Amino acid sequence: MKSEYDFSKGERGKFYHAGAVLDMPVYLDPEEAAFVQRAAVSKGVDVETLVNDWIGKDICHPLFAIFRIPYKIKLMPGFDKRLT
Repeated sequence: MKSEYDFSKGERGKFYHAGAVLDMPVYLDPEEAAFVQRAAVSKGVDVETLVNDWIGKDICHPLFAIFRIPYKIKLMPGFDKRLT
């Protein structure tokens, strides 16, 4: 790494795009990924649709209201105790 960089010819905001929406990659362990893929195949939908359905409709936990997370997600048993 250089001790100094010359930004005199740089263009401010060149790569900034207001309102840009970025996809959030989610990396699953191989066993969980295989489970989700099998579940999607058995329901006849793609993985994205299945996971969005799970997050948006089927799962809820009151703890997420505290953090103002828009989706209701069911936490693993005992997860609440790990936060304290």
